[in-house]
Amino acid sequence: MTQLERASIGGIPVFFAEGPPPFVGSLVVRVGRADETAAAGGITHLVEHLALPVTGRRALDWNGSVDNIFTSFWASGDADLVFPFLAETSERLGALPLERLETERNVLLAEEALQGPNPTRLAFALRFGPREHGLVGYDEYGLRALEADEIAAWARTRFANGNAALWLTGPPDELGVELPHGEAQLAPQPRELDGLAWPAFYPEGPFGVVAFSVLARRSNAFAAAVSILEHRVQERIRYELGLSYAPAAEFVPLTAELVHVVVAIDTMAANSGRVIEETLAVLQTLAFDGPTDEELDDERRFADRALTEPTAIPAQLFYATAQHLLGAELVQPAELVRQRKELGREAIAAALAQALETLLVIAPPATARPDRLAEYPLTSTTKVSGRVLPSRGFGFRRSRLPQLVVGDEGVTIRVAEARQVTARFDDCVLALRYPDASRTLLTSDGFFVGVDPSVWRNGRAAIRAIDAALPPGLTVRMEPALTERVDAVQELADESFKRRLLVDEEVELLPERLEEGELPLAFLSTTKGLRAGLLVATDRRLIFFARIFGETWLEWPYDSVEDVRLQRGLLGSTLRVVVAAGDEVSFGEHKKRDAEAFVAAVRPLLRQERIL
Repeated sequence: MTQLERASIGGIPVFFAEGPPPFVGSLVVRVGRADETAAAGGITHLVEHLALPVTGRRALDWNGSVDNIFTSFWASGDADLVFPFLAETSERLGALPLERLETERNVLLAEEALQGPNPTRLAFALRFGPREHGLVGYDEYGLRALEADEIAAWARTRFANGNAALWLTGPPDELGVELPHGEAQLAPQPRELDGLAWPAFYPEGPFGVVAFSVLARRSNAFAAAVSILEHRVQERIRYELGLSYAPAAEFVPLTAELVHVVVAIDTMAANSGRVIEETLAVLQTLAFDGPTDEELDDERRFADRALTEPTAIPAQLFYATAQHLLGAELVQPAELVRQRKELGREAIAAALAQALETLLVIAPPATARPDRLAEYPLTSTTKVSGRVLPSRGFGFRRSRLPQLVVGDEGVTIRVAEARQVTARFDDCVLALRYPDASRTLLTSDGFFVGVDPSVWRNGRAAIRAIDAALPPGLTVRMEPALTERVDAVQELADESFKRRLLVDEEVELLPERLEEGELPLAFLSTTKGLRAGLLVATDRRLIFFARIFGETWLEWPYDSVEDVRLQRGLLGSTLRVVVAAGDEVSFGEHKKRDAEAFVAAVRPLLRQERIL
C-alpha cells in the first residue's frame, strides 16, 4: 500500500514514495494559461521552453508542459541523471537564458501553426471567453510581441519557491533545487460568460466531431460518473452503432473544487445529429438511474487496482502535488480509495445530474439543434452609435447592409437586420494588427470583430479612429517584422501625399518588397520616361517602383550613387540620380517642393556612405 511522504528543499515541498524503475522526478509550478492575459498569451510557455535544456543525455527522458493552471518539468531515468536535470532547470528559471528568446519564440510559433481544430479548446473558449481559464481556447498571441524583460519578470514572480512543488518516485536525498523566493498563488476562479442559458447548443463547431462540455464540482462521485459515462458512450456510439472510432472524455481541473469535462466524439458530419441524440440519452439515463451494480463493482475494482499497482504511483504523486498547489490538504491514496469504494448509485447520479445543468453541446454546421437545448448566442446584444461606413460596392444608401459603425465607444458591424457583432473599446482584451492594415478586436465576451479597411468606404479613417481609441497595451502585431514595415510605409505615405491615387498600388506592395529592418525615409511621386511610379529613399538604397503597364523595379544601393540633384527647367524640374559609372537616371513630372524635400533627405545618406 502506497504511503506518500513529504519533505522540503529550498522552501519547496517535496512529495515522494518508492516506485518501480525508472526513477521519475517532476517540478510543478502553479502557473498556466489561466494566469495570463490575451495580449500576453504564451508568456508561461516561453518561460517553460527557456528553462528546459537545449540538449540532454540520451539515457534521460525529459520534457515540460503548460496547461491551464500548471507548468511541469519532468525527467525519467536513473536518479543520478534526474536530480541534475531538476537542479539545472531550477537554476535556469532563476536566470533565464534570454539569448535564446528568438529561437524559442520561433519554435513555439511553429508549434502553434501545427494545431488543428480542438473541441476541448473550443469548449473552454465558448464557456469562459478570453480570460482566465478560457484562454486555453485561444492562440498564444503574445508570442509575437513579448519582450525579454517582461518574460524575466514573469519568471521571477510566478516561478517562485512558494508557488512550486516537487514529486519523486524515491527519496530526495541528493536533490538540490532552488527557486526565487515568492508566495503561493492559487488558481483563479473560473467565470462563465454572462448571458448564456444552459443547457446550450453551439452550431458552428469543427467538422468531424461533436463535443459535450460541463462545469462540475470535483468529487469522487463525479469522477466515477465520468468514468462510467465514457465507457457507456464507447459501448453505445462506437460498438453498438458504429458511429465513432474513439470517443473519449477529458477531465481538466480548474481549482481544488471545480473541473471542466469535455466528452469528444469523432464522427462523420452526416451522423452528428444521431450521435448527439444518442449521447444525450446516455447522459440522461445515467443521471436519472445511476450506475448498474456491475458498473459499481468495476469502479471498486479500479480503485483497488490504483492502490496496489506500482505503476499508479506517479499519478498519485502528481495528484498530491497538484492538490497542494491548489490549496488542498494531503489525502493519502488509501483514504481516496476508501471514499471511492463507498460511493453509491444515488451519489454518482446526483453528481452527474448537477453537472448537466451546465451542459454545452458543440456540433458542426447544419446540425439540427435539439429542442431542449438553448441557442448559443452568435450575435452581440449591443451596438454602438457613430459614423456609418457602407461596404464598397453596395451603393451610397446608409441603410444598405453590411455596415461598419465606428463611434467613441467602439465599433459595430451589422451583417443582417438581426445579426451584428460589437466591440466596445473598454471591453477589448486584444487587438490584432495585420500587415494588410486590418484590425481584429477580441472582446471579453468572446466576439472577434474584424475590420478590413479595403472592405469599407473610408476604411483607413476607421482604422485610425480604432487605433486612437484602444486602451494601451492591447495591440499585438501579427507578422511583426512585416507589420512594422507596413506601418512605416503607411505613415510616410500619409505625410508625403494628400492624395496618392497614382502610387496607391506601389505603396500597398512596397512593405513586402523591402528587406527586414529596412526603413523608408522619403517618397516622391514621379515619372521615369512615360512610366509613373514611386521613387523611394530608404536607409539602404534608392528604389523606383512602378506598376502601371507592367512592373518596373529599379534599385541603387547608396555606395553606387555619386549624387542626387535637381535641375530646373522651363516646364518643371528634373531629378537626376548620378550613379558610380557616371550614368544618370532622370525623373520628371513631380512637384518641385516634394522633389526638393526628397533630395534633401537623400544627400546626407550619400555622404554617410562615403564616410563609411
